[in-house]
Amino acid sequence: AKKFGYGFTKATSQIAATVKAPLKDILVRCTEIFSTTNPKGYLELEASTMIEEYSGYYMRAIESIRVLGGIYSTFQSVTVFIIMTLDILTVFMADPDMVYYSYAISTCAILVMYLGLKAVVPKDVLVHMDKNYPPKLYRMFRLCLPIAIACIAPAFLISMTFSPAYGLIFYGSVLILPGFFAHRLESFVYKVDEHYPAFIKSLGENMASTSSLKSALSYVLYMELGPLKTLLKRVLARVKMGISNEKSLSILSSEAASHRVHTTNKIFVDAVNYGGDPLEVGKMLGNSCVKFLEFRKRRLSVAKSFEVVVLVLQPITVALLIILTFLCRFFSQSLTSLPYFTFGQIPVPVIETGNIFLILFMTAINALGLREAKGGFWGKIILYGGVLLVLSGAAWLGSDMLMDLAFGQLLKGFEEIV
Repeated sequence: AKKFGYGFTKATSQIAATVKAPLKDILVRCTEIFSTTNPKGYLELEASTMIEEYSGYYMRAIESIRVLGGIYSTFQSVTVFIIMTLDILTVFMADPDMVYYSYAISTCAILVMYLGLKAVVPKDVLVHMDKNYPPKLYRMFRLCLPIAIACIAPAFLISMTFSPAYGLIFYGSVLILPGFFAHRLESFVYKVDEHYPAFIKSLGENMASTSSLKSALSYVLYMELGPLKTLLKRVLARVKMGISNEKSLSILSSEAASHRVHTTNKIFVDAVNYGGDPLEVGKMLGNSCVKFLEFRKRRLSVAKSFEVVVLVLQPITVALLIILTFLCRFFSQSLTSLPYFTFGQIPVPVIETGNIFLILFMTAINALGLREAKGGFWGKIILYGGVLLVLSGAAWLGSDMLMDLAFGQLLKGFEEIV
């Protein structure tokens, strides 16, 4: 525009013709803004249209999570029955390769269902992490993470010495510790985000009358803002010490560890610095945050039901796999020794090993699936994995005890007769 004497409208239009989307779409809209006589009205219309489009996309994604979550849990239970059927049919088909096929098919099916779930969930960033000012809960999480990784070897030794069930319970208990701090961090961010719209609206209103961040924060601190209030007291202290408004609010974003707070603070500071009305800016940003919080609550309500189903289905699946191992061992020891009949040999060691790997694989996939459905901090995967491992180990022990108690003596006597 300066070099050729063009106006900003014409210059932006020419540049838009040379680039690709999404930058092209943004520049085309900037051209409309520069050429309109009422840029405020045009921007309000654009913001309203974007919110409506995003709302429709998010609602459709939530409905897809509801549908695919049900299909995912149903398909996971079906795959276990596929394994049971094919493994037991090995006795009559005399083809031990059926066992390998059953585990390969089931693993691929579960993985495909997880990828389908991952493809439909909306990408919602929750946590903002600044390397210079990480929150305390995140530092505790990072401190416990190497300990959890180092406990893989002891868990393997416990599994080899006693039973894989004890190894699962031990390592699951270890994973719960860093997962606990990840859960605390995520809950803290959720609480901060809930109180943030009231803060940003009040901050804009007070800055419109006082024109000072220090005075505006002094008035805002009289409000009930939950855990955000403690962080705002630190911001006020920094402003009083002479630290710039931009730096103080940037540190607030880091301590809050919230991506929503981080992006909204940047928009607010930039808009006010370039002459925007703090009252209007705070109102618009606050209303947008409220809308996004509504979307998040709807997603969490749907994901909660999916979480309950997965937590119930995991131990049931493990119990069925242990029962399968028991039945295959019985058929392998009893039916194959009958005279005048030819039955195939079931590779019981392969089934036992396959069950262990399938349980670990399902635990990892279920933990990833729960995180994808709920969104949030990635560290929650470790918490979900720990809880699922403990449930799997407990179900394993319970199934062993139940089968020994109910059928152990009976089957042992039957084997002696055969």
